[in-house]
Amino acid sequence: MALTKEDLQAISDLMDSKLEPIRTEMQGVKAETQELRTEMQEGFKFLEDCVNAAAKDTQMSIKQHEKEYHSA
Repeated sequence: MALTKEDLQAISDLMDSKLEPIRTEMQGVKAETQELRTEMQEGFKFLEDCVNAAAKDTQMSIKQHEKEYHSA
């Protein structure tokens, strides 16, 4: 017994309907993942800015101490 075109279409439609919740869930996971990536990038940028500011402050402090040391 061979399956007809209609049988195959019915199977395809059934599979599509069963897979739809998975597709919907995957779209949600993808969106959440993208949000997480964005938050992580923002967090890393903030940390980088903090480290750079701290390094700059440290360099200025060292220069100030050197200046005071050499002028004394």
